[in-house]
Amino acid sequence: MTNVVPLNKAIHEKQMNEIVEQANLKKLQDYKGEFNLYVKWAKASSYPLDSFETVEKYLLEQVQVKRVKLNTFNRKHAALKFYLEYQYDLKQTDKQTTNTKAMRALYKTGEYMKLASVQAKTKAENKDEVLGMIDKYDTKEKSDIRKRAILLVNLITANRPSEMVTMKVSDFNLDNNEVLISLHKQGVPHKKRLTIECVNAVKKYIKTFDLNSDDYFVGKADKHGNYSSAELDANVYNKHVKRWLNGLAPYSLRKTQITNMYKNGADIPVIAKQTGHSSKETITKHYIDVYANDVDQYL
Repeated sequence: MTNVVPLNKAIHEKQMNEIVEQANLKKLQDYKGEFNLYVKWAKASSYPLDSFETVEKYLLEQVQVKRVKLNTFNRKHAALKFYLEYQYDLKQTDKQTTNTKAMRALYKTGEYMKLASVQAKTKAENKDEVLGMIDKYDTKEKSDIRKRAILLVNLITANRPSEMVTMKVSDFNLDNNEVLISLHKQGVPHKKRLTIECVNAVKKYIKTFDLNSDDYFVGKADKHGNYSSAELDANVYNKHVKRWLNGLAPYSLRKTQITNMYKNGADIPVIAKQTGHSSKETITKHYIDVYANDVDQYL
């Protein structure tokens, strides 16, 4: 008897396969630069490309000779592991996984410890000053109304660029002062709170541009400010925000909001409730900026 796969199940599997393949193709593109560096090194050293042993030799040289930082090491390993698995259908052995962990452990010892520190590319700003920069767009110009709504939402929600560009108008519950965000890292939806000022800015934006529930909240706009509903690339969004705020990036807004909440007395679980962080340690380690004068007032 022939097994018959239900049509809806077959369609679902096909759709999932397409989604996975798209994600893999994006990873190939993202990691292409790292892989090309590896290829150049392997060819110069006469080592085979399709070998995790070659990857080990390359990574060890990167640590011991090139003195790359830990985050760079992790990216290189992730890139090469993905390429060898995807393009060459290879898998790391348990021993090779152990060897990689041993190389990573070097960053906890003597001369390599300095390489483990992560230098923040963005820092928390004074929130009142940031709000002042955003409020310069509190005008009657259509393009300014759009910018102010987007920037306020980005600040108050502490969203990542990838979360901003995928939001739709239907994600907002303005009567309840909240918005539903798809947390890409965790892969789950999460409700975030909005201030009254933020809600009013969003309402004004929606009304001014006559947005529909299925429209992308950020969307795209031409040089004349004419809006079109489309998912903007996260990197392009990042460039827009930096241009609107004299160099401040979305992650600066994120760190500013988190640090401001903390300094105003919010404990870590409350901050996590707003940001959607699953790890409380991540908040304290990477997102809260404490400066010398913050310490001085308690001495």
